Amino acid sequence: MGNEGHQSSLETYRSICSNVSDESKDSKVIANVQVNPAFFSATEHKVNSKKRLVAETLDDQDSGSERKKSKHGDDIDEPSVKVNSASTASTVQKVNLKRCAALDVQDSSSDNKKSKHVEDTDETLGVQDSVHDQKKSKHDDDTEKEQTTQNSYSGLRKYQEELAENALQGKNTIICATKSKCQGCIFGKNQSFVRSTIQKACDILKHLQKSNNIKKFLIGQESTDESARLQFDKGRLFFMTPQLLMNKMKLDEKFPVPISTFSMLVLDECHHVHGKTPYNDIMATYRKAKNDSQEMKLPQIVGLTASPGTNKAKDESSAKEHLMKVMTTMDVIHLSTVRKHKENLQEHTSEAEQVVLQMKVRKRNPIQDKLESSISYVERKFNSEKVQKFLDINMQDIHEVKQSLQNTPVQKMEQTYIQWITETRLKVENVLNKDEFVPRLLLTYLRHLEIYAECLEMNSLLDKQAVVDLITAKSSDESIQSQNANTIEERDILKYLEDVCTFMCSLDPQQVECNPDVQEIIHWLQREYEKQGDNSRFFIFVKTRATAKALAKQLEYLKNLSCQYFTGSQVGLEDGGLTKHKQLEVLNKFKSGVHKCLVATAVASEGIDIPECNMMIRYRFTANEITSCQMRGRIRTAGGKEVIIGSEKENLRETINVERMVLMERAVDAVLAMTEHEIREKINKSEQLLFQSEEVERKKALESSKNKVVAKFKVNCRKCSKDIVEGHNLRILKGSLHVVFDNSIFGRITRKPIKHIVTEDIKLTDKVFGECGHEWGHINVYNDCELVVLAQKYIKVYNVAKQVPINIKKWKDVPYKIESVDNDDILAFRASQLPTPE
Repeated sequence: MGNEGHQSSLETYRSICSNVSDESKDSKVIANVQVNPAFFSATEHKVNSKKRLVAETLDDQDSGSERKKSKHGDDIDEPSVKVNSASTASTVQKVNLKRCAALDVQDSSSDNKKSKHVEDTDETLGVQDSVHDQKKSKHDDDTEKEQTTQNSYSGLRKYQEELAENALQGKNTIICATKSKCQGCIFGKNQSFVRSTIQKACDILKHLQKSNNIKKFLIGQESTDESARLQFDKGRLFFMTPQLLMNKMKLDEKFPVPISTFSMLVLDECHHVHGKTPYNDIMATYRKAKNDSQEMKLPQIVGLTASPGTNKAKDESSAKEHLMKVMTTMDVIHLSTVRKHKENLQEHTSEAEQVVLQMKVRKRNPIQDKLESSISYVERKFNSEKVQKFLDINMQDIHEVKQSLQNTPVQKMEQTYIQWITETRLKVENVLNKDEFVPRLLLTYLRHLEIYAECLEMNSLLDKQAVVDLITAKSSDESIQSQNANTIEERDILKYLEDVCTFMCSLDPQQVECNPDVQEIIHWLQREYEKQGDNSRFFIFVKTRATAKALAKQLEYLKNLSCQYFTGSQVGLEDGGLTKHKQLEVLNKFKSGVHKCLVATAVASEGIDIPECNMMIRYRFTANEITSCQMRGRIRTAGGKEVIIGSEKENLRETINVERMVLMERAVDAVLAMTEHEIREKINKSEQLLFQSEEVERKKALESSKNKVVAKFKVNCRKCSKDIVEGHNLRILKGSLHVVFDNSIFGRITRKPIKHIVTEDIKLTDKVFGECGHEWGHINVYNDCELVVLAQKYIKVYNVAKQVPINIKKWKDVPYKIESVDNDDILAFRASQLPTPE
């Protein structure tokens, strides 16, 4: 679907936005409304200091940006900047006047305590200071609440004053700006963004920097619970991930941090408060404190978002219901948008040109032909005599495997095929103990199908060399995992993969047509570089780390652009990830112009502030309305361009995104049309229901932890059922790391060194492979002691007495008691590893 296919929806969207904002047109992207979370901090004990801080922040943000900034495209960013200020909460609560907290959270489905040593959630939480001289409740009398700020804050534009008004009056508020230029620039998406923006905060809040009141918490810097608590007591401005704050507020911590410690929480990208996220966990803690004590001093809540989203709403009523849920979760009543000063806003906005292109199909595609024939070859193996004999066993769980294998999806390049592989693999894992050979063989077949499916996708996206590199790496990994193959069938399937790999490498370049979509990308890069020269800053968004890394490599020959990939830090360098230090280095080089083009995954869609960015290409990336808006928000200069290249189905999704943004605008308008009494009554009822449901969940969790039983269990390899460790030799370190406390494990593993060091107090040094050849986890070094840490995705828990697998999604779901270890236990274990002196 080209640009014409979007025209109707775009025109509808523009019309809605014009009606909502009473503007005739162009009420789209806000270019320079940098509503910084710090911008809402109340400092130096007085309201006047709040005003001074706002002025300092906005002056800093607006410097060098007097030129018109880009709107974010024709579809999603049409509405005028909707800054919804949600004012006071529904019941009278006293505000803690000690310090102010600002939270920036991105998507994270982790509802459990994440390992701060292995994983880095892509959320950032900054806690900012706000100290009032007078103890002023955020729920003061109606007269004071309705008082409009009359002063003109030095350095603020009129529309910025309008956005800041409710927050500066101490009200709970959501600033719902449907232009991504409204997002806070201080708080980034993950820890690399925290590091890169701390200096900004120091520059803006010089009085806090000089008094050493700006603190940062990064994964690996929490040396002790006590030292962390001391920093909270002494500091006034904090930077950290929301999961880390949530961890510190848990009552099972040695020195828990109460939510009353803060006088303000600022939630950037507050649409992520919906669902099981660290933000929602923090707000659940807030609700519990609110219900437990009417005298509890609660922090002011300020939310920032470019779009609250619609949660897949199909009509205005559903979109409004979703918006009210977000408001309920954040204890917010009032929404406000830029309405008085839209003309002032328009003066500082511009519109990016959007180009939607449909992907092209190669005329000659020998790589695709070979991969599809390879998939057919492997699928036929399911009909072998050995496999069929096993599948004919009259057992329910084996019958489910048989049914799944008999219903392979026809379309191998659709996501449904990968989903089928995943679901079938889980079913096979449940019957690993039913036969010594066949289930392992089936898992091998499924792994090979996954390899060919991934290569098919890579071939559709890029050129021959990218596919060759991918299948070569996969073949090498499979050789390691199959080094102990104990059947002829396993060795044959591995030999076939090696032959396919050889075929790919030997293909004459003349036989393989270049990918026309990649050529289109190159065309746009070269065309825009000719116009922009050294001022060029381009983003290309792709779906996977592998694609980002491969495309950046393919674009290396464009010497003037010095393309670089930008991915998350959840995985090591060898898997396409970037360390936090490397992320920061890449961003700085992009800002300075050393790199003029970044090929990024969704990790870069939120939290990055690059004012020079003048083009964004979204390549075969299916996004919802929020992600689409966020990615468009990377475009910051006047005359910028948004180029979308996708299949007909993918481009249709973009039209749906536009329609959902229309629904969102109508939902915001409908809420604004309600009286405060109506909203307050609805929020009160919804908040009580939400709290009650959370209380039920808390009781269930408590009962679950109490009901963990002492039983004989073991941990086995997920892929072959090889024994790894008996349950009594498993320990929990730092609340989340599951460690093998048995020195014999070191004689049963092989190691693959990795470059990625995750933290300062725990070092991730090696991948761990079992004697079966399959990956089990990694080596962590803690207090100079080497530990084998098992990864849940590679293991299976078995009840020894019943000889049945226990299906768990997370370690916390294990129904058996597992002992925790402290530093003394680690020291004793390290001593047991030392050779005995003669």
